[in-house]
Amino acid sequence: MSTAEPVRRANPDRSAAAAAATLTFLFLDSLVLAQGALAYRAHFLTLSQMKAAGVAQGLPFVWHFGMWGDFFVISPMAAYLVGRYAHLHQLRRGLLSFGIGVAGAAFFGWLWTFSSTPEAHVQNHHLTAAGAVHLVYMAVVIAVFVHFILFNSQVSGRLLAVASSLVLIHVFAGTHMLLGLLTTLAPQAWYPDRPLRSVSGWLTLIALAIGLAWLNLGKASASYGGPGGIFDRVAGWYMSWIGGEVRRGKVRTPRGLLAFLDSIGGYAIEFTLFASAAVKAWDPHDCLRSRHANLGAAVTCIWQALLPAVLALVFGFVYHLSRRSVKQELQIADEVFPPPRQPTEWISSRDPVGITLSVIGFFLLYISLALFFADDIHIASAVMMVIASIDYNTRRLINKRMDKYLDDEEYAPAPGDRDADLIERRRQVAREFLFDRPHLRKEAARILGCAVAFVLALAGRSFHAEILTVLAYLVLIATLLANEWLVHRWRRRRDRALDDIRAEADARPASGR
Repeated sequence: MSTAEPVRRANPDRSAAAAAATLTFLFLDSLVLAQGALAYRAHFLTLSQMKAAGVAQGLPFVWHFGMWGDFFVISPMAAYLVGRYAHLHQLRRGLLSFGIGVAGAAFFGWLWTFSSTPEAHVQNHHLTAAGAVHLVYMAVVIAVFVHFILFNSQVSGRLLAVASSLVLIHVFAGTHMLLGLLTTLAPQAWYPDRPLRSVSGWLTLIALAIGLAWLNLGKASASYGGPGGIFDRVAGWYMSWIGGEVRRGKVRTPRGLLAFLDSIGGYAIEFTLFASAAVKAWDPHDCLRSRHANLGAAVTCIWQALLPAVLALVFGFVYHLSRRSVKQELQIADEVFPPPRQPTEWISSRDPVGITLSVIGFFLLYISLALFFADDIHIASAVMMVIASIDYNTRRLINKRMDKYLDDEEYAPAPGDRDADLIERRRQVAREFLFDRPHLRKEAARILGCAVAFVLALAGRSFHAEILTVLAYLVLIATLLANEWLVHRWRRRRDRALDDIRAEADARPASGR
């Protein structure tokens, strides 16, 4: 009886929360639909309706991207907050939140009246019926967000980060910045405003971004043990991806901090080069001029110009991670063999000139791909297919040679060797990474992905089908990123295991080694 009672109590609570969330969602989205209906009655729902009413320049309801954000993003998020945290509701804080919501909505409504462009919500410096309904919507939404995020200490850091990001993106669209970006690339006679030049718009976004960042940092500080904990987490994540030599938990030591700062400076040149290549690849202007700059053409041209720029950045990402893996695996090679019995055939000790030339050539190949061929998917996919084939053979040879070395008693630790047990454990980690992971199948899949991108690129050129060219870009980018993501997961597991062994070695007294 006593164990069943909490279950019976929990179910009504859960049902009440679901009901509150559903009612909130329906109420808020009904207000958005009501605005659309009122805009239709005022002949301001669509562009054609606005022009038929004799208004040549203005902003119809369907082109107000903030309304789409209200319907598909803000209303569901507000409903989720109500459903999840309704049991924490306090009357005093609820009234204060509602007061803030009303004051905020009134302030923004007052700002809207300064606009001279006719809109579905404001005309002749006065709010329309749709504008008045939108004020009600804003007051409720602001109250919900203030009450369940600002005044709620139990909100999770992840939820706060997601909600903050969505709100910032929504406000960027709601202040017409997104529309301003599109109309800057493809000017439209029916929309005369230039939101990207709006001082008040940018001040609103900056103030909101600072406030949300402050909230998130405060939540992160509480979760990770203060600002120092945040620094450790961010720096640790950065060093994990960069491949720095600082171990976990050592970033705030003098050596760790210097290594962290040095890595930031060292990778600045690499990032700048590949970022410059991405900027060079991003050039939609010729395409816009050739298509007479209508809005549909603007979106198509931006998409087509964006893909080469993204590919240039992906080349930089792949180059960086490849360079990182070489440095890490050379370090591991020194740890899995006793110092007196390390193999003598490592390439790092045989041909310094050849190694130097190959490293320089490797860099020049990737920077050339990014600078000169990111906008030519045929060449880019063909070259990456060749590189993937070479990497397949290289991985096969590495596994074959390492298998020979790890099984050879000549290179194994002897019972009297210093830290023989730790070396043996490192060798086991290396074996698991090399032989228990499907490296060759992964490399074969990378070859296949590059080959599919190459075939799509050729087909797109032969049949003059832009969609096939776009697909070729997407397949190549997805292939490269998926390959690096999978390898990173495997290496991360390996590095964590090795870090634990290194930490154990550091903790041993000198006499025990």
